[in-house]
Amino acid sequence: MRKLLICQLEPDMVLAETVFAPDNRVLLAEGTLLTENLIKRLDKMEISEICVNDEDTISIDPDQVLINRVYTMALPRF
Repeated sequence: MRKLLICQLEPDMVLAETVFAPDNRVLLAEGTLLTENLIKRLDKMEISEICVNDEDTISIDPDQVLINRVYTMALPRF
């Protein structure tokens, strides 16, 4: 994950974290693929920086982690 200034963003980058407005409304959800139009809108809303995925970012589904943990705990131990 990298934190970038809006001027450093490029289309096809993927958000690593949800972007919130100053009033805590969700503007863009984590995993959103950025477009030129979205980047311009973020700039107009004066969002200064956001986090995007990079080649070292691994996506983890928290629900799947919990499911795997519960499954492992439910298995009988011999």
